[in-house]
Amino acid sequence: MRAPMHGFDASSTLLAGLLLTALLLAGVAAARAWRARRSTVDVLLIGQRSVLTRGRATLRAIEAAQDGGPNAPTLSALLAALAGDDPHPLARALRAAHRADPIVGNGRRPRAEDADLAGTVIDAAGRARSVRLGGEHHLVDEGIDPGPLARRAELLRRDGASVRFIAVDDRLAGLAIFDDPAAPDAPAAVAALAARGVRIVLATRDGGATAHVAARRAGIDPADVYAGCRADDKRALIVQLRSAGHRIAALVDAGDAAHADGADRVLIRAPRDALTHAARSLGAVPVVDP
Repeated sequence: MRAPMHGFDASSTLLAGLLLTALLLAGVAAARAWRARRSTVDVLLIGQRSVLTRGRATLRAIEAAQDGGPNAPTLSALLAALAGDDPHPLARALRAAHRADPIVGNGRRPRAEDADLAGTVIDAAGRARSVRLGGEHHLVDEGIDPGPLARRAELLRRDGASVRFIAVDDRLAGLAIFDDPAAPDAPAAVAALAARGVRIVLATRDGGATAHVAARRAGIDPADVYAGCRADDKRALIVQLRSAGHRIAALVDAGDAAHADGADRVLIRAPRDALTHAARSLGAVPVVDP
């Protein structure tokens, strides 16, 4: 009878141990990679179209409705008074454009989800005038029909303008037409995020034409543009994207963090080059042409 081959048994045991260790390490690495993929943001939701612009709107023109209401100079004065010292970009543009002495006194200027600017001002005759500046849905919510000027607004938006409806004393009064050039950093930031596998989704309360023009300039896929979105719509979109397996980072203003409820990460918009800052926080490094 031959003696047991103890050397062979020891080698086999060692080999098996090494193989088991290798398998365990490979499993740990795979699990870490899976968790990394699950935790990596793959969608950046932009909650304001203005992130894609310079944020320095200028007033191109005010057009009065042809119905016997206030004329364009009167609308300009009413809006400038309503704007007061409000820091909203459109308020700054209205103040800058109206250089004549104001015909109205101080008004109250609440601004919320329902309009860009809204409040009451006193005109030169001492009358209290209710003035509102906002999109179509803002007027509809107040029972004001924007229809007579809707076609004109759509044509202006296709030309790249940002258009707001003006209502005075609960009647459609005209259009305020603004220009806001594209942010120079936006295309590079979008490209850097795309290279890192991050899809950009624009969810804005602006109308479709305005939103798509801004998205096209920045290089955002038209299929990822959601226009006419209010706060609840944005939250619902986040839920929808997450249910599809996406990890969401939401870029919002400091006062709008609640709009990003449900997002995996909330990024507060920087005062300048907001999209570049957001891209860097997600590990993307935009390359801007000199």
